[in-house]
Amino acid sequence: MTETRWKLLVLSLMGGFVLMAFEVRSMHEYVIPKNPQGWIPVIASWLGVLLCLALIAARPKTAKIAMVGFLAIAGAGGFGAYRHSEGRMEPFMSTIGVTIPALKPKGQHEPAPGPPLAPLALCGLGLMGLIASTNEKR
Repeated sequence: MTETRWKLLVLSLMGGFVLMAFEVRSMHEYVIPKNPQGWIPVIASWLGVLLCLALIAARPKTAKIAMVGFLAIAGAGGFGAYRHSEGRMEPFMSTIGVTIPALKPKGQHEPAPGPPLAPLALCGLGLMGLIASTNEKR
């Protein structure tokens, strides 16, 4: 991949992190005052922006640090998916249209506190950043 194309890819990834930060901040507007954990995806998104800028500015020197950072961002997305589903598989299964009787909860449960698959977008951005940081400079 040419250097210009790689930089364009990282800039578009950075744009994804910016959009994610604003989107999550607006969606967590009522969550953050009650639960400070709502700040985790916002902070992780801005960390992704900083890591993208660091990669563009000094890729060979910052690549390993960026890898760890992007992996942490993907982990934050996984944590968010766990929090949104309250540790149950049922919200994931119902979202994709699969109903397995053994996984159905017994009795009445409150719906999951947020869209269960939404935090996985942060996982995807983090993994894309991880891949971008492994691209060697030619």
